[in-house]
Amino acid sequence: MRVLLLLVLLLVASLSGAEPDASFTLDGELLFKGRCAVCHQLPEPEMLNPRQWAWVIKTMQTRMQQANIVPLSEDEVAAIMRYLELQTDD
Repeated sequence: MRVLLLLVLLLVASLSGAEPDASFTLDGELLFKGRCAVCHQLPEPEMLNPRQWAWVIKTMQTRMQQANIVPLSEDEVAAIMRYLELQTDD
């Protein structure tokens, strides 16, 4: 579904002659809330430190693949990690 949406957006941008916005960044909070809540209740971001979150996300990626759910892209992981790092005191 996301791939289709991306293709439609790229097609519209190419037809309009507009250049893609180079300043576009993924919103880690929206990704965290949107992608993670699909399967389970959201944990509090401040529960874990960044190193622990990295392990959790890696584990969740494996579980997503096992459940035939499209795993997070590298950019999505990076955006979520930035968000989680900002939420922790470490």
